[in-house]
Amino acid sequence: MLMILRVVLASLVFILAGPTFGFGQDRAKPITARKAEKKRYRARYPDPVQEGLVPTFPEGPPAAQHPEARWGLADCLFERTKKRYRFNLEGLWRFGPVMAANQRPRRNAMGWIALPRLWDHPSAIVYNADHRIAEGRWMGVPLERIRAAWLERELPTPAAWISRMIFLTIREPLRDAKLYVNGEPVSPTKKTEDAVVYELTSYLVYPGASLLDLYVERQPEEEEASSGIPVEIPLESAPPSKPEPTITETRPTIYVDVIPAGPHLQSVALVPPDQQGNWALLVRLGFPPIFPFPVRKDDPVPAFRVQVVDGKTGEELAAHHLAVRKRPAKPYRFPLELPEGVQSITVRLYEFVDRKPVLRDEFYPISTSTGKP
Repeated sequence: MLMILRVVLASLVFILAGPTFGFGQDRAKPITARKAEKKRYRARYPDPVQEGLVPTFPEGPPAAQHPEARWGLADCLFERTKKRYRFNLEGLWRFGPVMAANQRPRRNAMGWIALPRLWDHPSAIVYNADHRIAEGRWMGVPLERIRAAWLERELPTPAAWISRMIFLTIREPLRDAKLYVNGEPVSPTKKTEDAVVYELTSYLVYPGASLLDLYVERQPEEEEASSGIPVEIPLESAPPSKPEPTITETRPTIYVDVIPAGPHLQSVALVPPDQQGNWALLVRLGFPPIFPFPVRKDDPVPAFRVQVVDGKTGEELAAHHLAVRKRPAKPYRFPLELPEGVQSITVRLYEFVDRKPVLRDEFYPISTSTGKP
């Protein structure tokens, strides 16, 4: 019994005196080293910001622009008609990950990212502040661990845009981003399942350059689309009373539309032929907030002409006349006969002024292909 007590006392002395006199340090050292290393790593690379935190806006002057960043309007022009322009804003944007709560990213330390793919996409292209490929990590942190980031670029705004309406459309995977223009938050004008539309007309500077900022949060369980550029039905198209298939259309993930401020074609959708081979055209007209719709019986009624022409030859295929007494609530539906060989159509809107047609808008060419092989 005495021997057992001696063994227990010797063990207690060894355990208590070990850290002081050096006994047992070889066994405790690996655990202590791992804890110290983990503590240093957390101090340098804190966990990414969690959902629900208020974003802190970037500050400071920007660093040198990446040599491959093309922000000029001529470089971004996607398509145009006689009355409207569409600019593709994909490409290199400034990239500022949010590494800690309430962290204020500095613009001179921001890197670059090639949209439309975000940083957690397997094929994402991310550059550090020194314009070098990030190679899957940002300041030692894997890109897939980053849950929030700021994306930023400039948008040139010429003086001619002051008489137009400017809309920004953001599609997946950026649909849920928060938009700021020149530091001011912008509320959506319209939302669909795959995109959000913002009117920027009153937020831009004419002439000059406006700053666009997107605050993007990602969720761990969120699945990325196989391709960053989805192919969907036209965003602005308003569905008829009964759902019908529409022609598919390829558009950028994020783009700006510059359209007329007066009467315009708000949306145009081509409905594929039915079993009898009859096509249909859905046209929604847009009007400015103040427009001379008739109030009294003897007031003049605005008259319009919707013309459909071959997108290649310019030959007229159909024309429809409209007398608009009030702001339309639904799109107009017109029957359409398309000869064989027509690959695309162009829709134009004329307003009769002193009984003479005046071109008000010309929509982008619409392909007659169904998109199926």
